[in-house]
Amino acid sequence: MFKFERIVEDGVEKTFAKLSTALRNHKFVLLSYVDVQEIFKKNFEDPYKPFFIMEVCNPMAARELLYKDEDFGNFIPCKIVISEFNGKTKIRMPLVSDLSKGKVQGGQEIASKYEKELMDIINSL
Repeated sequence: MFKFERIVEDGVEKTFAKLSTALRNHKFVLLSYVDVQEIFKKNFEDPYKPFFIMEVCNPMAARELLYKDEDFGNFIPCKIVISEFNGKTKIRMPLVSDLSKGKVQGGQEIASKYEKELMDIINSL
């Protein structure tokens, strides 16, 4: 399984706001986000559906992973995608523990621990 995903009833913007707050409350930092809908509208006059790409980091997780193997820098920060899907909202997150297998020595247990935290946060919405 290379990704985790969940469907929620709230709209994309409301989910983005709720998730941002929940992440902050669990010591994750929202480093940046991309509002794809806004970018497409501004650059192409394209009325694309609501779509956010979030880059989040737990500084403790980053520290643990980078001390284990600096190549984990290729997989962090974690990305979370929030988009409209059949009238509902889909939240997706690639799993660093899975994507890094065979590419980085060890550390998958560390990544799994923090992914579980992120999944719990997403599941709490």
